[in-house]
Amino acid sequence: MKSFDCDPLLTPLDIRAGEMIYVSSELLLPMWRAKKRGEVFEPDELIDALQRRVTNEGTLLIPAYNFDFSNKGSYDIRHSKSSVGHLANVAMERSDFVRTRHPIHSLMVWGREAGTLQEMDNLNSFGKDTPFALMIERGAREIGIGLSAYGKATTFVHEVEVEARVPYRFTKRFTGSYTDENGKTMERTFLYAARDYSLTYTKHEEGLARILEENGASFRTEADGVPLYSVDMKKAYPALYRLFTTDRCEGYLDFSIDRDYLFGGGYEVCRD
Repeated sequence: MKSFDCDPLLTPLDIRAGEMIYVSSELLLPMWRAKKRGEVFEPDELIDALQRRVTNEGTLLIPAYNFDFSNKGSYDIRHSKSSVGHLANVAMERSDFVRTRHPIHSLMVWGREAGTLQEMDNLNSFGKDTPFALMIERGAREIGIGLSAYGKATTFVHEVEVEARVPYRFTKRFTGSYTDENGKTMERTFLYAARDYSLTYTKHEEGLARILEENGASFRTEADGVPLYSVDMKKAYPALYRLFTTDRCEGYLDFSIDRDYLFGGGYEVCRD
């Protein structure tokens, strides 16, 4: 059976040599499109097509988040599968990708910055010493394939929330069994910017999209009916920081309590 050609799928995203590209994906629609044509969609070929576009001077990052460490108290960087998409698990089977070290928010990485990212030993998922901060600094782009809404991915938004010190997140410690890339197992403690679940909110994904697009940080398009998006993280940062500070999440999050009270300094976060 003929393989689906992934290059036309990527063309509207205008990926260029030397770029740092973070790939969010939901592959069911591209797979369905391929099947209708009597073709087969191979995730490996999508990765190959992305590599050809960024070249060895660029960097690819694929989220491989896993929640065993926080939920079950154990994690093996070599074998703990991604919980957030098939593409990272495909990358895990390849010899040309490495995995970053945080047990909850890890990334599969290939290209120029792979060594720098692999050597990071950040204890917190988000913060100045993390891969997400580096992506913003380098002007990385998040691309979405098969995802119609930014809010279903865009994990880097949490990086901005942490730096803006939003009142509905707090630093939570998780301790468990951690097996590193050399097979050595030890007890380690990592941090995560957890949400206060006693405080409910409604998320408006189109509100986030409007903010990003109005500030020239993103665009949406499609290829053969497959939705695509692009977000320039560096351009998005000031707009998001303003959203989480001055604008107090107006237009993006509607909270179950008064916004003035929440952002006014009187609210005490629930850490349970």
